[in-house]
Amino acid sequence: MYIEKKPCNMGNYCYEMKCFSSAREALRKLLQEYIRGGEDTTILLPSYIGWSPNEGSGIYDPICELGLKHTFYSLAEGLVIDINNVKRLIKMINGRKMFLLVHYFGYVDPRYKELIYLLRQEGVFIIEDAAHALYTHFIDGLCGLGDCIIYSFHKMLPFSGGGAVCTKNITESWWNRIIPEEKEYPFYKYELGSIAAKRKENALYWEKLFKSNKSVELLRRSEEYKNQTPQTFPVLLNHGDRYKVYQNMNNLGYGIISLYHTMIKPIADMKDAVIDRISNNILNFPVHQDIGIEDMRKMYDVFVEMISKYMESGVS
Repeated sequence: MYIEKKPCNMGNYCYEMKCFSSAREALRKLLQEYIRGGEDTTILLPSYIGWSPNEGSGIYDPICELGLKHTFYSLAEGLVIDINNVKRLIKMINGRKMFLLVHYFGYVDPRYKELIYLLRQEGVFIIEDAAHALYTHFIDGLCGLGDCIIYSFHKMLPFSGGGAVCTKNITESWWNRIIPEEKEYPFYKYELGSIAAKRKENALYWEKLFKSNKSVELLRRSEEYKNQTPQTFPVLLNHGDRYKVYQNMNNLGYGIISLYHTMIKPIADMKDAVIDRISNNILNFPVHQDIGIEDMRKMYDVFVEMISKYMESGVS
C-alpha cells in the first residue's frame, strides 16, 4: 500500500463549471446538449414556475424553445414536493426522464435526500436549479447531489449578470459538447462564508419580527430549514392587496420582491388551490449582505403601518 502525502486525484470531489450570461442560458445549453442524442426524453417540472412580461420565464422558456416534452409534478403546502405524485409520474412516462428540482428562495426541500434516492433508483437525470441556493450548496453543503446544478451569480452577488452549469460527470458526451459563452465569474473573491452567515442572521431577524404578526404567514420557518442560506425571506400576505403593498413599498425605497407572482399559463390553467394562494399572496423580504438590523426594523415598521391602514379600511 502507498499513501500520498497530499491529495493527487484531480477528479475526486471535483465539479467542473461552465459559465454563461445567465442561469437561463446555462439551463438552455445543458438541455440542448443532453437531448441531442435523439432519444425520447421528458422532463418533470415543478408546478410553481413564474413568468413576467419583461423577462418571460427563466425556467420554462428554454423548455419551450427546445420543444422538450414535459409534465408538472405537484407541490403541497409550503411548496413541499409531493413525492407520491413524483413516483406516479415517473411510472407513467416512457423513455428517458429528466427532473428539475428548484431550491426555492435558497431552501432545500425537507425530503430532498429521499427524493434524490428515488430518482437515482429510477435512472432519472437530475438537474438542481440553485439560482437561489449558491450558498446553500457551496457553504452549507446541503444540496448538489444531482447530476447537474445551475447557478445565478447576479442574484446572489453584486454582478450585473452571470450564470453557470456545473457537474461531476465531466467525461459524459453531453457535457463535453457544452461550450461556455463567458469566462468564469469571480464569485470566489467574496467571503462566501461571511455572506452566508449574514443572510442567515438577517432571515432570523425577519422571523423574529414577523413571528406574532397575524398579517403574514411565514413560508420558511427556521426550525424546518436549519442551517440553510436564504436568497430572500418569503411570507404570504393575509391582509391587503399584495400588488399595491409591493408597489408602495418599492416607491418608498424599500426593495421588496414577489417570487413568483404570476404563473406560466399551463400552471395557471391547472387552478391548483395551493399554488394559486401562494402566487397571489407571496412577498419576499431582502436578507442580502448589504442590509443590517436597523434597515430591516425600519422596513418592517413601514410595512406594518401600511398593512394596518388596509385592515382599518376593511380591505382583506
